[in-house]
Amino acid sequence: MNETLTSPIANEPPAAVAQPVPPQVAPTVVPAATPAVAPPADAAASALGVVPVAAPAAVSTATMVSEVGSTLSQSVGLVRVAAFVCATITVWIAYFLWRPPAPMLFLRHTEHMGRETPAISINFDDAPHPVMTPLLLAALNRADAKATFFVIGDSLRLYPELARRIVQEGHTLANHSQNHHNLSRQSPTIFKSEIEPCFAAIRRTYKDAGVPMTTRLFRPPGGGMNRPLMQYLYDHDIELAWWSNNMGDWAKPPAWKIADQVNANLRPGDIILLHDTPGGYGTPQAIPAIVRAARRQNLKAIAMPEKGAL
Repeated sequence: MNETLTSPIANEPPAAVAQPVPPQVAPTVVPAATPAVAPPADAAASALGVVPVAAPAAVSTATMVSEVGSTLSQSVGLVRVAAFVCATITVWIAYFLWRPPAPMLFLRHTEHMGRETPAISINFDDAPHPVMTPLLLAALNRADAKATFFVIGDSLRLYPELARRIVQEGHTLANHSQNHHNLSRQSPTIFKSEIEPCFAAIRRTYKDAGVPMTTRLFRPPGGGMNRPLMQYLYDHDIELAWWSNNMGDWAKPPAWKIADQVNANLRPGDIILLHDTPGGYGTPQAIPAIVRAARRQNLKAIAMPEKGAL
């Protein structure tokens, strides 16, 4: 019997054939597109041969205000300097116009009594006054000093007894105008009426006091002088009475200040200008200290002479 022998292996299904594994390929990463960057303006300008100009920086309001303020401050400073210079020039011009130019008119005037004179002269403008004049006379008496009172004609009319007392106590009178107007601001037509009546009143006072004296000394109120007034004084042989030591006691400072300022500038031959000012109580109180300072320099306190050195 022919039996077919079947191999067990032959009946098994065929073994699977391994398929080749394709190689692993890494994925390609495409980089993101980089936006094109424009070259710097400076570089571009340089490439074209153009010199770049910097754009103006933004200016803040505070900076602008500061700059304007600085400019204004400089302007104000310049204005102040200009004002100071103008004021200085004006003062010097006023001084040379105000100060009597005696050489131009050959006008007799007295600024001091000569620097070799061993004396000083204390003058009181605006006399007489019913309160202040007795105080001044008492102070002069205590200090054993003589003085000259530049009197106002209208005040002589009101207080003739005080004027006589001034003369009887050894002091002298001089002319300070009839009504105490600043004659440099007046018409020359009134010079005679402002000067001559006061001289006449002084002559009457000396006569009534039994003192054989007179005067041709004149001091303009406030020191106000101009060319027409100088011409009038020259034409009428009137001596202009100026001064060399003036501390401004008309402002009524205390006695110590008056004495300190007068004595600080005290020189031989000085004509010291003080005032018979209502309420100026520092002036009579300062007289003893002024006289003592003069005596320490061997200077006497005398009435102003009719003629002094230029």
